[in-house]
Amino acid sequence: MIFEQLKKWNIVVIFMCLFAGMALYGVAEAAGDVQTNQTIQAENYYFQWGTGLNGAGTGVSYREYRSDTKYNLTVTSTDYTTFRARVASGGANGGGTYLVTVDGHSVARFSIPNTGGWVRFQTVSVPVSIPDHLDGGTYVLRIYKETNSSSGVIDWVQFR
Repeated sequence: MIFEQLKKWNIVVIFMCLFAGMALYGVAEAAGDVQTNQTIQAENYYFQWGTGLNGAGTGVSYREYRSDTKYNLTVTSTDYTTFRARVASGGANGGGTYLVTVDGHSVARFSIPNTGGWVRFQTVSVPVSIPDHLDGGTYVLRIYKETNSSSGVIDWVQFR
């Protein structure tokens, strides 16, 4: 009887460990849609891989090569000309280069410089080009770490 109960608990513990691993390294809860004219807090992703909250809880740390996060993005206009990101890195060579896509279309690329610390943020701005056919709908915004480098931290992003 006790052996049968322990076997059941073991299965529950294994399931809980697997679920905890997914929460840390896989899919996260959807935080809802965001619009292009709003600030997108980095931790409001609906999917992540290779990332986690930085130690201060003020942004998402992209730790792994090919780390990425995904967001639901409602495009209200394709007239935006700038992509901005509030970033930090304490790595000697910065925090790497990132590709920004909307529904699979490359719209921007930016690098995170060495800002002097993991919570010493600065804003970087790069040109953005959102394809005209994406006007007026909800799409997937993806931020993808392209380089194998020190961690980069993103606090928020914006289209302007």
